[in-house]
Amino acid sequence: MSIQQACLDEIHRLWLEAEENMRPYSVWIAEHSHISKYCAHADTPVCHAWLMDHDGIEERSASDYVRFRTVQSGVHWNSLTIPVLPSTIFNDRPFRIHSIGLASFAPVSDSELIYLDFIWGGTSGRGAHYKFGEEKQLIVCVKNVWIS
Repeated sequence: MSIQQACLDEIHRLWLEAEENMRPYSVWIAEHSHISKYCAHADTPVCHAWLMDHDGIEERSASDYVRFRTVQSGVHWNSLTIPVLPSTIFNDRPFRIHSIGLASFAPVSDSELIYLDFIWGGTSGRGAHYKFGEEKQLIVCVKNVWIS
């Protein structure tokens, strides 16, 4: 199994483990290029993207993901002279859970670490460093970077 597939499996596992009322209906997953060990989020270019829901994980183009994030940011289409409109997919459900969650992963430069994060809602997310276990062909969390 590849590291990429191990990351997708971990995100899928984390999503399934969330209580149903705390789980987004779908999740955008982005694989980023290498990030610094000191980064608290993946802010490098997106290499690959997937959309996950109850039917599985479907590969999508990186530009589809970037377009989604750009539109949802509101900064390119909403005038700053009026109040920024709230997103209709972020924090729109009880307990501030997103209708569409976000997850990402990236290799950490100059290390064997992988950064992986997920945000199911405003107070339901985590960013962590993982290592790929050759024996079991899965990733194992070694350190939390942030928890919401």
